[in-house]
Amino acid sequence: MRKRPPRSTLTPTTSASPPASWRDEEDGDRLLVLTRLDNGKRNDIYCAVLPPAGRVRLRLTVRSRELRFFYTLDDAADRSIEAATWLQAGPVLDTSELSDEYCSFGEFTGTFVGIACVDSGRREKPADFDWFEYRPE
Repeated sequence: MRKRPPRSTLTPTTSASPPASWRDEEDGDRLLVLTRLDNGKRNDIYCAVLPPAGRVRLRLTVRSRELRFFYTLDDAADRSIEAATWLQAGPVLDTSELSDEYCSFGEFTGTFVGIACVDSGRREKPADFDWFEYRPE
């Protein structure tokens, strides 16, 4: 496993940051990584180091052709989503890329919304989800 860069380079940013595989197992960082798979090419487009404990809330918005991901550590989100301070995770993405016409390999099967967690390092760490809510506008 590669050693990750110094902590100062793994702060929330809107540009591409080091991939999750650069995690140093000894420091036990929790990472929020936004990964884009574009016609077979994988690219980690956002990476943020999270506090070692506490709840993380995730959110995404789609308005016309703009897709945005957000996260918050603010407990106010438990009372009201609108009351929390949300941080944008990564760049604004183009929703037109979520289509059969964009896909070069014919593997696209439609747009889905859900929650998933990948333990690609085989560390057997759990991810607990309290709730999932979909609100069409």
